[in-house]
Amino acid sequence: MAHVEVWLIRTDLPEPVVEDLAGALDDAERNRAATFTDPSERRRFTAAHAAARFIAAERVGVPPSALCWGRGPDGKPHLVGTGSDLQTNLSHSEDVAALAITRGPAVGVDIQWLAPDLDPLRMSARFFRPAEARFVAAAEGLARLRRFVDLWTRKEACVKAWGGRLGPGLRLPVHGRVVRDPGGVIPGEFRLRGVPAPDGFRAAVALHADRPFTLAVHWWKPPVARIPDGVSPSEGGSRA
Repeated sequence: MAHVEVWLIRTDLPEPVVEDLAGALDDAERNRAATFTDPSERRRFTAAHAAARFIAAERVGVPPSALCWGRGPDGKPHLVGTGSDLQTNLSHSEDVAALAITRGPAVGVDIQWLAPDLDPLRMSARFFRPAEARFVAAAEGLARLRRFVDLWTRKEACVKAWGGRLGPGLRLPVHGRVVRDPGGVIPGEFRLRGVPAPDGFRAAVALHADRPFTLAVHWWKPPVARIPDGVSPSEGGSRA
């Protein structure tokens, strides 16, 4: 049975901590971070991508800065040059990021903030299957928003595991733990799980495989010296 870890990452870290973490990034990541005009967005990007490097590097036994990600035909990042079957996928929303990591089959993860200005009725009617749109509409208030975001994260996790475009994936029926595309556009089978997320967020993880998997969820703590007390949850985990 496959095993998937999901690491939750606080990205609202103090500037001194982010400066320490930035040393793990490669030139392309530093250049991309520099394009953010909003300092908070730059910090979030740096923290999320540095954390992904530290976590993956520990699995393959190299320094975080030595890792290299390539991109598939539709832009999905994948580790290259490690000689390992390690698979990773990163998602971030507001002040929290999630990294999924496993060996073997492709993995996808998505985390989303419950944005209060989102219109779940309009969005579900536009993008989801009719039965799913009715499911969203049957709830009210925060419950309606949660239903919509739950479905969205599950669909996006499958798409990110597949490595293709989001559009076809929004039509995937994602109730249950086994997902297949009835139209045959997206090949294969996905195993899908919800991920326990902080208040105000929803998350899901998908494995592009025909077998179930076990799931462990952890909080990541930056391995740098300048971490004020209480900034980040201590490293640990819960199994789901």
